Amino acid sequence: MSNNIGAGIAALYRRNEADDGYGTAMVVYDPLPELVKSRTENTDTNTGSEYARTRAGIKSIGALTFRVKTDDTEAANVEADWESGTERNYKYTVPSDATGATDGKEEVILACWVKEFKRIPSMEDETMIEFTLNVNGPGVDPV
Repeated sequence: MSNNIGAGIAALYRRNEADDGYGTAMVVYDPLPELVKSRTENTDTNTGSEYARTRAGIKSIGALTFRVKTDDTEAANVEADWESGTERNYKYTVPSDATGATDGKEEVILACWVKEFKRIPSMEDETMIEFTLNVNGPGVDPV
């Protein structure tokens, strides 16, 4: 992803249960989560167990915490995902001037489950939530 997001809007979309599209955009507020990628050792030398040897070279993406403004329906849907532990695709879009960005946006689709969820008190009449997504891998957009 490009680091130059300028004055655009970052958004997060939750794939709906019917798997026929995404719900209402949830506007992401600061701080924007960083997409951290890591990999275990590529070799299995000097490992102490059979299990450790099977994990050689596995890639992973760290958990992502989002603070978003949304509507009551999407907030309830995210909370229901937390309650059930259901894995779901989330699409994260950020403004970008990077090569390959479509319509000035870069998007990442990830298969995730909601690790933490909380409602944020708001001084205005709006719905704010904060939640952490544990990433299981890349998501597939069937549309």
